[in-house]
Formats: sequence, structure tokens, C-alpha cells
Amino acid sequence: MPVVTGTLTVFIEQLFDLLVLVLMLIPSLLFFLNILSLKASIVFIAIPIMLFSILFLYNHTRMIELIILGYKFIFKVASRFPFLKNKFQNDFTLSNNVTSLNRKTVIKLFFYSFLKELSLVARIFIVILSLNMHVSFGAVLLAAPLVQTLILIGFIPGALGTLEAGWFGALTLLGVDKAEIGIFLVVLRILGEAALISVTIIGSLYYFINKNIAKPTVAINT
Repeated sequence: MPVVTGTLTVFIEQLFDLLVLVLMLIPSLLFFLNILSLKASIVFIAIPIMLFSILFLYNHTRMIELIILGYKFIFKVASRFPFLKNKFQNDFTLSNNVTSLNRKTVIKLFFYSFLKELSLVARIFIVILSLNMHVSFGAVLLAAPLVQTLILIGFIPGALGTLEAGWFGALTLLGVDKAEIGIFLVVLRILGEAALISVTIIGSLYYFINKNIAKPTVAINT
């Protein structure tokens, strides 16, 4: 894969990851402020997803440009706050390179971002089920963007403990007992570190085997 194409793909993917967070954040806030019900909040997430999907099918290049312009506006507003100034720099640059990615690739990246978010929510929900906590999947779906936003802003240097603080606050608002929340946070942290270590080991083994054992055989023309 050409370097330019690979770099652009990662850039577009990150734009979509942030887009998912932005689309989910407002319904999430409305739910936790008791303005919308759980079902209504989920509907308000589903509608923009379907709308954006249709618009991407119609003109993906223009949609990407509009998303970048939207981010520039949001970052400009956020940078006016002293505690957010260093976190949100207005450094997005519009480029004609967005046209080098075909519509099929852009659509895949768009839906992959939602699949990644759903995978994150599913992982959290599995931990909740394993601890017999009475929290619905929809509630976890709405709590996740709030926690992710706290991590993104990172009021604490290095975002230390932000994950735990975010989930503690969200689950407390959902009426979960504090003792149960404490156990949940410990299990979540242990599983997260275990997953990181496992992926590191598996990735290292894969690299070692491919480099030293499964070397490609070069055919010699005679």
C-alpha cells in the first residue's frame, strides 16, 4: 500500500471515530440529564447514523470535507477555554487527497468506526453481566461516549484514573451500588491490562515467526 494512501486511510478512520463519539454524545447527555428516555436516546443515535450513511453513499468526498470543517469549528470554540486550549488545536487541513480514497473504502471505514464502538460497549456489557449487575445494554451504550469524552479531554495529567472516574459517575447515575461499581472497576482494569499484554505477546510471536521461520521462498529461474 502506498504511504500516502495508508496515512490518509488512518486519518479518515480517526475522523470517523471522533464522528461516532460526537453523534452519540448529545443523546447520551440528554439521557443522563433525564431529558430523554433510554429508548428515545437510542433512536436519536440511530437516526444520524442512517442519515450519515445515506449522505456518504451520495457524496463521500463532500461529507468528509464538511466533517473536517465541523471539527475545525468545534476545536476553535473549545480552544477558547483555558483548560482545553492545549487539548484542542485547530490543525485540520483540507486536502484534495480525500478524493484518492474510493467510495467503497470510505463507506467501510465509516461502518468500521461504529463496529469498533459497539465492540467496546459489548466488552463493558459482558463484564457487567458476569458480575450480575442490573444495567441494560442500552444504558452502557449511552454511558460509553461520556466516559470516552472525559478520557479525550483528560483533565488529569496522563488521563490517570479518568476511565475509572467516568464509569463510577455513570454507573452511580444509573443507580448501581457503589460496592458493585468498585468490583466492576477492578475487574475492568485487570481485563484491560490482560488484553494489552496478550495482544503484545501474540503480535510479537507473529512477527518473530514470520520473520525467522515462515520466510518467503524465492523461486530461482533456471
